[in-house]
This record gives sequence, structure tokens and C-alpha cells, in this order.
Amino acid sequence: MDMKNFLDRIYRFGYNSAEKTNQNIKEIRDVEWDSIVKYIPNDKLFLDLGCGTGYSMKRAINDKNCETVGIDPQPMIAGVKSDLIEDANFKIIKGIGENLPFADNSFDVIYTCHVLEHVNDLDKVVVEMNRVLKKDGVAIIGVPTSTLAWICLVSQILFTSHMRLMRFFAGFFKKVRNTRLIHVFIPYSHSNTHDTVFSDIKNYKITRWRKVIAKKFKIIDEILPMLYGFAEFKTLVPYKKEGKFSSSVFFICKKIDA
Repeated sequence: MDMKNFLDRIYRFGYNSAEKTNQNIKEIRDVEWDSIVKYIPNDKLFLDLGCGTGYSMKRAINDKNCETVGIDPQPMIAGVKSDLIEDANFKIIKGIGENLPFADNSFDVIYTCHVLEHVNDLDKVVVEMNRVLKKDGVAIIGVPTSTLAWICLVSQILFTSHMRLMRFFAGFFKKVRNTRLIHVFIPYSHSNTHDTVFSDIKNYKITRWRKVIAKKFKIIDEILPMLYGFAEFKTLVPYKKEGKFSSSVFFICKKIDA
């Protein structure tokens, strides 16, 4: 092994390989999907908001024989990397949740998983989801919890602080990703890299998510499927299903005026 590769391995010590990351994402998404699939009726029109590679759409087709539509501002980028699907019931379009290009009362099921923490206008996205959901439809909304943010804080302090420190000093000599001094000691926010992970700990509280969603939906169930850390980082926390603590929460919702 030459010196460059050796130093690169040290630098990337805190990150999992691309293969391991994808394996982790798939395991997490499968557990989360299995925890909510009973709420999805068969043979219905299914919208995946923030669909990424369309992995959940494939599950909806295979498990529930749904006709699926996905929307994402950067289709086929994020999510589980798997074989492309050739199916008449699989369609992905480019768009954003704040302005869904669909008529009122279009979908039987709206599913979104780890997306709402990244949108620009959370309240507007929730309004749009309510608008395009049929009156007797179901919205399944999955978001991260503060537990995941705490795991991120501890894991990145332990395993990736050296990367942020090296980027900070490298910025004095060449153009690299701007790393503020505060981020050397406190990791970035998952939602907004201008903030720290402490903003996620505050914003990912289940009570906060519940309050926002309840403005437009009647929450009929809440599911805590799994404890885990971010898939791309090393972590001391083992994956654990259906415990007291969960890194995500799924709200099963109906229209208030249904």
C-alpha cells in the first residue's frame, strides 16, 4: 500500500465503504417498511414523496401490487442502490414537495421516509400532501428522531472529528469544503450544514413532528421501528428493532375532514 492510500484510509476511518453503507440503508429501510406495510391497502395508487431510487416504490409493487408514482428533486440519487425496475406501475418524476404537480384527491397512499427534515417549507409540504391525498386515503410519514441526532453527535465526535479538523486547517492553504471552527468540535446538522447537530436534536423531537403533522392530518398510529445510526458512519450503537428508543418515527395519518 502506497503512502497516499494509507493516509486516505486513515482520513476515511470513520466512514463505512459504499457497499457497507448501502447494506446498512437497505436493512434500515426494510425494517421500517415492514413496520408500516400493513397500513397500505392492495391495488392502490401510491405516491412516494422524496422517492430517491424508488426502493419503497418497488416494495409497494411487489408487496401490495400498487401503481406507484415517485417525485424527487434529484431522482435516482439517494436511497438504496438496487437493480432498476421495468414496470408499467413504476414512474418517477422530478419535482418538490412544496408544489406537487398532481390534482386534488389523487392518491390512495402517500408515503414519505426521511424526507421532511430536508424540505425548505415543512408546513407547505404537509399542506400539499393533504391536498393530493384522497379523502379515504392514508398518509405514512417517516422522520428521524432526536435519538438519531444524539447517536450522530457521539459517533461523529468519536470517529470523524479528525476529518473536520483536517479540512479546517486545509482551508488555509487550498479551496476545500468550508469547515467552521465550531464544526471541528460539534458535527454538522443532517438537515442544514450551516447548523450543528444540536439543531437536529431540537428539531427532530417527536412532539415537534407530531405538532406539525397534526395541523393537517389525524394521526391514528405512531410506530417506533428501529434503533440505528447513520448508515455511512461507524457507530457504537447496534441495530435493534422495536425497542424503547428508535431513530425514526412513522406517523400513520388520515385526513382530518375525511
